[in-house]
Amino acid sequence: MDPRWRNKDTFQGLAPVGRSDLRNELVLTIVCHPDVGRVGEIARVEGTQGMEISRLSPEFRAPRAPSAARPEPLADPRLSRKPLRLWVDGERVRLDPTGTATTVELDGRVITAIETISQDAVERGALISLGRSVALLLHRIPASQVPGSTFGESGRPAEHGLVGASPAIERVRTELERVAALDVPVLLRGESGSGKELVARALHDASPRARRPFIAMNMAAISASTAASELFGHVRGAFTGATRDHDGFFARADGGTLFLDEIGETPAELQPMLLRVLETGEVSAVGATRTRRVDVRVIAATDADLEAMIGRDVPGGGSKQFRAPLFHRLAGYTITIPPLRDRPDDIARLFVDFLRKELIANGAEARLEPPDDGEPPFVPPALIDELLRHRFPGNVRELRNLARQLAISSHDASVLPVPNLTRSEAPSSASTPSRRVDVGAANQAEAPRRASKEPLDDDALFAALEDNDWKPGPTAEALGISRTTLYAFIDRSPRVRKARDVTDSELEAALAVVAGDLDRAAALLKVSKRGLQLRIKS
Repeated sequence: MDPRWRNKDTFQGLAPVGRSDLRNELVLTIVCHPDVGRVGEIARVEGTQGMEISRLSPEFRAPRAPSAARPEPLADPRLSRKPLRLWVDGERVRLDPTGTATTVELDGRVITAIETISQDAVERGALISLGRSVALLLHRIPASQVPGSTFGESGRPAEHGLVGASPAIERVRTELERVAALDVPVLLRGESGSGKELVARALHDASPRARRPFIAMNMAAISASTAASELFGHVRGAFTGATRDHDGFFARADGGTLFLDEIGETPAELQPMLLRVLETGEVSAVGATRTRRVDVRVIAATDADLEAMIGRDVPGGGSKQFRAPLFHRLAGYTITIPPLRDRPDDIARLFVDFLRKELIANGAEARLEPPDDGEPPFVPPALIDELLRHRFPGNVRELRNLARQLAISSHDASVLPVPNLTRSEAPSSASTPSRRVDVGAANQAEAPRRASKEPLDDDALFAALEDNDWKPGPTAEALGISRTTLYAFIDRSPRVRKARDVTDSELEAALAVVAGDLDRAAALLKVSKRGLQLRIKS
């Protein structure tokens, strides 16, 4: 080891090696696309010269694609070939939609004239929605993380099973690789639901102990009376009910890794014992007369302010304290896991990954296939817009649960509904600003799409569908809403029949009557054409 780091038990974060690529580059990241496999791809904004955005340009690459990989344009036929233009103007970015026939929204607001986007807006991420089928996040990332960069090909850390490509999660991967091979304790700090156990597992898998046990223990889930036995084991007769010898978590993890989650909940009487094991590598089972040597790498995790718990009572927490020596021993190396709100460009990547896993589990992965030309995407831009507005206090866990709920509740709907996540959310504090920012014309009224989220009468919805032969485009236009919103209303309506409710015999009879014409079959069965297509596939 480098002589500067002789005391491995207090090995702390190394400063980044000096590099010439620490500048941030302005990029567009695909956060919504009819082909969900394209979500997460990146294109660099070419400085003051700017870029044209259309069906044919710019070209995007996957985050870890080598320079030899072939980039691809958006290639969505719903977008116009006539481009809008994006360029840098001093400290601001300008967006000109006047040259395109594609409907352009900036942070949920339809724009028809040149808009100025401030640096603050770019730093938080500005959402550009195109034609209600594609959405791009305008933000900055380190130059080394731009796909095709020389450093990106040779110096990037491995993914380690962590989904995402944001600068925040790349920092975690870098820290993980620095410490994985070292036998120092690691303290993972981060909010609840941010993925601390996943990072702990990645640390184990990247270490020389990967083939040995990985044992996880939640310190908040054990009682003070049994904690010593659970951690260190006991011998037969040690207490009433101890009818046989029992190996504790340390013994079970011998040669491998022990993950202690919620370490701040460790009972006070247990902390000196835990400290001694960390210092000596020896455990003493309850009731035993001899110690046992174990080779265990300890990874601890917490969302608590351990420093505030040292040497004094926790407000409202009785006599709960955390011993300073134990804290310093556990914090041999500290990795901070970022909250999801600090990873805006990862939200869509994670959502699609969770959604795909849920649909695969339910045998419904076909719902993610790109829709036919003219039909809305299964994951609409309005949904991504809503996700990016939300603060996600439950972090990645909350996003995963939302993906599961939408996958299950939408059944075979052709478009996922758009939940009103922000309505029940408390206003953001000044220290944690919302992603929404002024973008030049902030005093303008919100787009009609937002107003369209108000309840729509079932009778009016049914009448509009009937008047327009159950065709979504004309119906949405007649109601003054987008197709995405229309599909959400259809899915929630108890009166409007869903394609999944059509029986096999009805479907076969209708197709025979109209000679296979799906438009006429949808009108005859009083269901949407897209829903009927999915019903036929199933």
